[in-house]
Amino acid sequence: MPETYVYHGEPHQISGFLDETVTTGLLVIRQGAITHEEYRMGVTIRDALTMSSGVAFDKAYDSPISDVNRLFFTLAVGIPMTETLAGLERVRVPGAYNDHISSDSIALGLVLEAATGMPAQSYLETRLWGPMRTRSGAPGGPGLFCCFAV
Repeated sequence: MPETYVYHGEPHQISGFLDETVTTGLLVIRQGAITHEEYRMGVTIRDALTMSSGVAFDKAYDSPISDVNRLFFTLAVGIPMTETLAGLERVRVPGAYNDHISSDSIALGLVLEAATGMPAQSYLETRLWGPMRTRSGAPGGPGLFCCFAV
């Protein structure tokens, strides 16, 4: 991949693309293969798929201040999920440790929705659960929250 690109006649560094725009990630696919993957927080799609984003995530359902309950609150009051996810603290290097956490599943659902233009639940229903002829569709209810991990 080249180190620079031209926009409005001016050369720009690809390495600075994420900082110069409101883009959160840059994924380059060439002939069906990922040739470049870079994200603002350094977490790749592969990291999220392997549940190794490195974020701290408290799954204590019995604690009103746990991260999982903050996510439920976020859903209930309509705060954008991206704001809550962006506020999670990183405690490990991405890709170094696997820990099944809901925030990775949610992030994957948001990526899927942005890439396909469809709600994750609808996309999975038409592309996965329907062709598999499952009886009840996706586990875990709408979106990707707790029960769908690749």
